[in-house]
Amino acid sequence: MKQKTKNWILTFLAGFLATVLGIVLTFGIEGRVNAAKRSKTAHLLAVQIVEKMDRTCKSLHEYLAMYDAIDSAFMCLHYAMVADTLERVDEQVVETFLVNSLAEYVQADVDGGMDAYLSEILNTIGNVELIGHIDDFYISARQCVKVSQQVIDQKRVVTDLTYEKFYDSGYSVTNLDYVRFLFGLPAYKVFYSRMQAARYPLREGEAMMLAEIDACKKILHLE
Repeated sequence: MKQKTKNWILTFLAGFLATVLGIVLTFGIEGRVNAAKRSKTAHLLAVQIVEKMDRTCKSLHEYLAMYDAIDSAFMCLHYAMVADTLERVDEQVVETFLVNSLAEYVQADVDGGMDAYLSEILNTIGNVELIGHIDDFYISARQCVKVSQQVIDQKRVVTDLTYEKFYDSGYSVTNLDYVRFLFGLPAYKVFYSRMQAARYPLREGEAMMLAEIDACKKILHLE
């Protein structure tokens, strides 16, 4: 009788321990799987944000390239007008000046949804160093937007005045007519002055943004 009772207790304990071990293993494995999924999701989200940062930086670089193109063409045309040789200027220089001076500039969106993104990363990955670099990037980006917006606003004034001057003018307008008009337009002088003033802080901002992108890529092992 004692032997049967002993065997029953051993059997019960063995079954109980097996059940407990099974539960522990099940929840342990499930917890690791869920943690791995959360880590993967956080990583993908962070990669998407870095890609968005890359696009923002490329957009800023395109603005700076336009400013450089305007400045180079402007100086060439300025000297030609002083020397009274405007008609001899290469047509490509004239077109570069007009296209970049009168083209519609679309401001890059650097704020869209970033607060939500940052909150989600904090909740899922909790990488304070990564968040710090992303936050510093967008501080620089927003400052660049503030600087470039003044240039964009003044360029719209120039475009509107040019449109009013030549729309339905009743005569054939040449590219040189546009050039002469812009060079004599006070609003264009303001635009050009703002553009020149914006170039240094924008280049400085671009360098800082690129540094933050590189730091993020190192943390995410994207290099």
